Amino acid sequence: MEQQIPLIPEVLERPEPNDGNGRPRGARNIKQRVLERAVRSEVLPIIQKVCEQAKAGDTYAARLILDRVWPRPRMLASPIDLPDTKNPAELRAAMHALLGRVTTGEIPADQGAAIVAIMRDVLDAHRVQAFDAAQAIDVRGSNARELLEKRLTRILEERKRQAIEAPAAAAAEPPAESAAQ
Repeated sequence: MEQQIPLIPEVLERPEPNDGNGRPRGARNIKQRVLERAVRSEVLPIIQKVCEQAKAGDTYAARLILDRVWPRPRMLASPIDLPDTKNPAELRAAMHALLGRVTTGEIPADQGAAIVAIMRDVLDAHRVQAFDAAQAIDVRGSNARELLEKRLTRILEERKRQAIEAPAAAAAEPPAESAAQ
């Protein structure tokens, strides 16, 4: 008995099994493969018709073609002078200067936002310090977790102390008007 040849061979083709992990990467369902094959045979006349309409003055057809062939860039590259920054304070000052240039219109808002986002990432990187577990073990034999807890406790206590001292220092200073009299 002769085996029947399928009209659309992709329908009967099955991808290789993926060891029980679901569909293999890049595999499409049968319906998608059948539709793609049907459209491929008709795509050239469709493209020719859209090109004819664009030549006849249909701006939608022209935009459709140009957006596919020559897409608009998301952001044009333009040189922007930024100051050298060596520490977080200088980086913050550069960010404020850049925002000032955006508000005056010297730099487009989308470019300014992208650059400020990058600068913010660099600023966050300054805040994060590498924690090496080998260096965390001190001579008393405490482990890295204990050392981290000690450091965090010390930081929190310092912040509480500063919060208490700041209002007290402000109250101790005489007002500017009474000092002038």
